[in-house]
Amino acid sequence: MYRTVLIIIGLFSFTIPLLHSQNNGNSNDTLHTKNLKELKALYRKTDFKTDSIAKRNYAKVYLAKAKALKSSIHITSGYYYLSKVHSKDRIAYLDSLITFCKENDYSNNYYPTDAYLRKGYLYKKDRKYHLALQNYELI
Repeated sequence: MYRTVLIIIGLFSFTIPLLHSQNNGNSNDTLHTKNLKELKALYRKTDFKTDSIAKRNYAKVYLAKAKALKSSIHITSGYYYLSKVHSKDRIAYLDSLITFCKENDYSNNYYPTDAYLRKGYLYKKDRKYHLALQNYELI
């Protein structure tokens, strides 16, 4: 009896998130039909604490669409969004943003300056003060 209850609970724990992702209309398939403005709106309105997977998916699809459209401002925003939702890869996404800006001779009022600032902050938070200062000096 106990084993049967555990099996049922296990099945429900895998099935409910699957049904949720199918019913909310924002699976990866439907995300690819949305434009950048819609993806940005979904990304911004989603709370990371309650639905981190959806927020990551919005950022990934946003970046993929931006790359397909070869839109520099949107590509840099996509890297920035990903740096905010991936705790382990934050520095890597910020480095990708900075590299993209350098390779494409791209800058605006926000990027790559904010990427250096954010990297500096993350290094400072990790008590890597020398690396933090190196990034702050590049602003």
